[in-house]
Amino acid sequence: MTDLTKSTKKLRSELAKDIELKETTSRQNVNTIEKYTKAYREEVKAIIKTITEEGNYWKKLIDKKVEGFVKLVQDEEQKALHNMSALIKVHRKDFENCQQWQKNIKEMESIADVLLLKKLKKLKVDVDNIELQQVPERSSVSYRNKKPLGTEIDSLFGELQFK
Repeated sequence: MTDLTKSTKKLRSELAKDIELKETTSRQNVNTIEKYTKAYREEVKAIIKTITEEGNYWKKLIDKKVEGFVKLVQDEEQKALHNMSALIKVHRKDFENCQQWQKNIKEMESIADVLLLKKLKKLKVDVDNIELQQVPERSSVSYRNKKPLGTEIDSLFGELQFK
């Protein structure tokens, strides 16, 4: 049989050692978790930065592509408007000539028959020499929207993994 005091003292000593060991281990665990937490937060911050930079890169490329399309359409519009303006001048001149000839015919009603016939023949030659150009088909432009699938957009970006 052992003395109660000795047993208590021994148990207290063992318990103190166990508690001290567990306290040290717990402190180390807390420190490790705090380091892990800090490292994880830094990784998250870096990943968010990378994703944001990648998104901005794609936005810039898309903006550049959109600007290119818009400029191309505007350039083509200017060419088409210039061509249409030139065609309007040609057809307007033909129209004005026809109006003048009609006016001339009206004025000739008072002229004697022989003189009238001579002038009408000359006018007929002028009218016959005019070749009216066909109006070309109107200029047109079209754009077909592309709606990429979610997987197509996803393929533009890297792969995200959580552990």
